[in-house]
Amino acid sequence: MYPQFGALNLLASAFRMVLDPNTDLTDHSGVFDDGLRSAKANKCIMALDVALNSKIFFYVCAGDFKAAIHVIDERNSLNVSLHKGSILESWSLYVDGLSFFGLSRRTKDVVYARELVRRGRECVQRLRPYAARNPAVALSKLVLLEAENAAVGKSYSLAEEKYDHAAGIAQRYRNAHELAFAKNFAAEYYINDVGDANRALSCFEDACSAYEGLEWHAVISQIKRKIASLQQSG
Repeated sequence: MYPQFGALNLLASAFRMVLDPNTDLTDHSGVFDDGLRSAKANKCIMALDVALNSKIFFYVCAGDFKAAIHVIDERNSLNVSLHKGSILESWSLYVDGLSFFGLSRRTKDVVYARELVRRGRECVQRLRPYAARNPAVALSKLVLLEAENAAVGKSYSLAEEKYDHAAGIAQRYRNAHELAFAKNFAAEYYINDVGDANRALSCFEDACSAYEGLEWHAVISQIKRKIASLQQSG
């Protein structure tokens, strides 16, 4: 089998997993780790890219930013390089930045947090040219990273404005997964940064609606568990 077919098989497996409501988004070693071993053995950059970035995506959806960054660092150490200026590179900057900003607010290591913020802000800067050239593809990505950056800096009014703006741009361009991400990350902000459970619930419900349009049942199941937990604690 041509190595490129392995990349397509991995991508198909990723889609099947995200469509399955019983998928554990943090437990996918059987699919992607086998694919990684095959990609490394065949020296197929395309398959490596698909396997590593799919793992990062699943970890970001699960909110496991520490695991996502571990894979990001592995990807970078292997020099899996996407073409400059491509849609895939803009996506990579997006999920990388979300991972860096996400973990920076959860780690207790102050020095490490600063380094994560630096890496997140680098993603913001590198994403700006994409957003300027192709706003339909990259603008909502950029604005969501700006929201996370504002939250890290405790500029809460600006952060809330940016979360709303990111969602609005995604709606304008009919980008359901970016709308879902904007609402999901806004919900996490309202819980973890400002302690507003009511607004978090509203954002989680909006995220679920967007994910339902995509039929991403694995992510929907996870968010519904968070909604139930918030409702019980309230």
